[in-house]
Amino acid sequence: MFPLGIAKGCNLTVDDTQWADESISVVKEQGANASAVSKYSASKTLAEKAAWEFYDEHKSEIQWDLVAQHPPLLVHLSKN
Repeated sequence: MFPLGIAKGCNLTVDDTQWADESISVVKEQGANASAVSKYSASKTLAEKAAWEFYDEHKSEIQWDLVAQHPPLLVHLSKN
């Protein structure tokens, strides 16, 4: 499965100017019926946008830098 319309074998370059806004739109439109992947992606996008907004608004008051890391895949293995 390739979320957000990304096709297998696609040569796609993503940089810091791009956001997963498509997933936010999907969740707004479909609500609880949106896929788990869309909800996860939307939540991560909204959280990071809020973090960068906070950082930009308070840059002169804080003594640290903000860093966002995005692992390509998270897998949880059950011990059952």
